[in-house]
Amino acid sequence: MLLEDGDLGTLISLVLALLVGLLTYVYVYIYQSKTNDDAVDDNGNVIPGVELPPLPPIKLTREQLKSFDGTRPDGRILIAFKGKIYDVSNNVDDFGLRGTLNRVAGRDFTKYLKIIMSLSESEVNIMDSWEHDLEMNYKRVGVLINEQGEILQGDEDDEDLYPITIGADQNDHEELVINVRPQSKAVLVCLAITIFQNTLYGIYLYRFSNKHKKFIPSRTVTIYCVTVVSLFVYFYLGRIHDEFVNGNISPRDTVKIYVYMNVCLCLFNYVHQWILIVPVARFQNRVPLFQILNACDISIMLVWRALILTLIKMIGCPVAVHVALKVYDAHRPPRSDSHLSANMTMIPLMIGNQLSNCFFGGIVVTNLVLAAINRRVMNILKEVNTLQTPLQLYLQKEYYRMRRFCELADQLDHLALMYTISTGLSKGYLSLTDLSIILSMTINFIGVTVGFYNQYLALADYYINEEGTYDILEALVHLVFLVVPFVEIAILGRVSHHLAKRTGYLLQNMNLQYADIRFKQVVDAFWFQVLTIDYKLMPLGLLELNMTLVNKIFSAVTGFLLILIQTDLTLRFSLK
Repeated sequence: MLLEDGDLGTLISLVLALLVGLLTYVYVYIYQSKTNDDAVDDNGNVIPGVELPPLPPIKLTREQLKSFDGTRPDGRILIAFKGKIYDVSNNVDDFGLRGTLNRVAGRDFTKYLKIIMSLSESEVNIMDSWEHDLEMNYKRVGVLINEQGEILQGDEDDEDLYPITIGADQNDHEELVINVRPQSKAVLVCLAITIFQNTLYGIYLYRFSNKHKKFIPSRTVTIYCVTVVSLFVYFYLGRIHDEFVNGNISPRDTVKIYVYMNVCLCLFNYVHQWILIVPVARFQNRVPLFQILNACDISIMLVWRALILTLIKMIGCPVAVHVALKVYDAHRPPRSDSHLSANMTMIPLMIGNQLSNCFFGGIVVTNLVLAAINRRVMNILKEVNTLQTPLQLYLQKEYYRMRRFCELADQLDHLALMYTISTGLSKGYLSLTDLSIILSMTINFIGVTVGFYNQYLALADYYINEEGTYDILEALVHLVFLVVPFVEIAILGRVSHHLAKRTGYLLQNMNLQYADIRFKQVVDAFWFQVLTIDYKLMPLGLLELNMTLVNKIFSAVTGFLLILIQTDLTLRFSLK
């Protein structure tokens, strides 16, 4: 009993130290994020993030608007939407020099939305959502005019204001949408399941309206979510309190410790997502998901690979844990005072991982888009390099090469826009779920460390102290709880590997010696864009999600285990 009390004290000390360190880092991270929002002038001097004086009503052409892209001495940022000019200087996170939408700063935002969307009802809803958001959150300061001084009204028939050409004619675009429709439907099914789970678990307070084609507040869904959370708190927190008072929580019970830590994670996810429900819904209503997928030629093989990984993480891992819990129930003698059934144990585990699964799904979709972009860039690379071989230079006329290079430049410009939007949305969604992801990884880290340490204690008691018996079946059940977190982290690292870096590599390998001047400019701009975005997924700036993540977690677990085992061995042999 003395040994277990010491283990419990050591465990509590480690958990408290980790939580204090994590909370301190979160505070510093948020503070630095706010201070980094200051504008920077051409000389690199930081301009304090003060509120700029309001602008009088102005009229600007598109060329004049380009100067308000955040590089002016005052840091002012203007964008145009449907012929109206908005001052978005107070939102440096999105429209600033390092923002996810910095590409549209000082430009006509409508153009970029139109490029990626076909003429459909969903396009109108996306446009209306953005217009409503701009009207509600930013001040309208003027209107766009053409070179003759005439106001651009923003009618949909104005081809000058709403160009929809993406390097191919409209018929080609419609054919492209039809060809990739099955892939979009596969994503739609997964998205519908995720939305249903979020509502079922009580995480999401909004509902999707088929009439408005967006997420809207719902009193019925809100009442349901509050009821679900109330029942969850009443059952699990009441049980934790009773077991703590009665002394039924043992540091040797790996499953119970892991489940109760996930209960705490669930409570945090509820509070965190309810607080962020408005920005989350606004973000989801903004995302032109299926328009982007329809504009990308995604192969069915890529979709199947992504679907297999998704099924392994979201279904395979929970099923393995549930089977292990069933074996655990059948093996242990029933104890009504402190034993949770397999089904009741699975509920906190599934709810606790739901936000992580949502982010995982978003990363999978982003990877599909980036893979499709890389495939098309690779085809352009082959054609460009072939056009500049000595034989092709001899066979093809200069006019043909110039025209073909212009067509390829249009395609690259479209791909560059897809790249910016997909990576920007991915990083934007990470900012809404990063704290939950870090807490989930921390809980997995603590659970794995405790699990391995308990396995060591069982072996040490049996072989060193010659006490009790070593239960192999229980050890195998516990092993599942140790392996599954590593599998989930490995899958997350696998899908987060940087296809974005391959895009830059392909662009650098293009032969531009005899290329058209416009094609050279587009390639250089695309490559500089990849370099500037520097697409990395780092929740709270702590760990980069890539293939080395498993090694980092395993090294940390090993380090803590060595400390705990060394302390325990010293205590055991000193008592002898």
